[in-house]
Amino acid sequence: MAEWTIATVLKTVGCNSLVGSNPTLAALTIIIKDAGVKMNSNEKKASQLGMPAATARQILIKSLLYKMAQKLGADLCYRCKIKIDNIDDFSIDHIIDWLDTGNAIELYFDTDNVAFSHTLCNTLAGSGGFIRGHTPVNKYRPVPNGMAWCGKEQKFRLISEFSSDRHRWNKLQDICIECRKTYRNGRG
Repeated sequence: MAEWTIATVLKTVGCNSLVGSNPTLAALTIIIKDAGVKMNSNEKKASQLGMPAATARQILIKSLLYKMAQKLGADLCYRCKIKIDNIDDFSIDHIIDWLDTGNAIELYFDTDNVAFSHTLCNTLAGSGGFIRGHTPVNKYRPVPNGMAWCGKEQKFRLISEFSSDRHRWNKLQDICIECRKTYRNGRG
């Protein structure tokens, strides 16, 4: 099987004089089109959009979701409670972590387990480095002594009401024991 490089394509369509140059995707598309070479649907979409069609689709979906969240007033960050002012800071966040659980598929696709957050807040939460109240504006909000934040109830509760989790920044689960029981029993 021959390896298709830009040079191979240019030679194949009879553009030997361009071999060694570095034409853009759009220029290659025009050269190939003029040579009568048929493009498949994905190639045609990519040439007209300037990016792969799947990438363009994800950008469009994110734009629509952000616009709808703004219209519905759902553009507050689930984690820090500050308005998400920029689409680049807008992300989908899972209230209860789904990764490495026994029911990852259920948790991932459960729309009641999804909220919006700043990309930074979501990233920090995923890496275990999120501290409740962390935002680009106010880096730390004090956590009351002996308390931890329940992500399901969105309030502080006594540390004794949480199971341990050695992977998280505070060594506690992200929701309290009672909320976790309720969620696992299908009532939450």
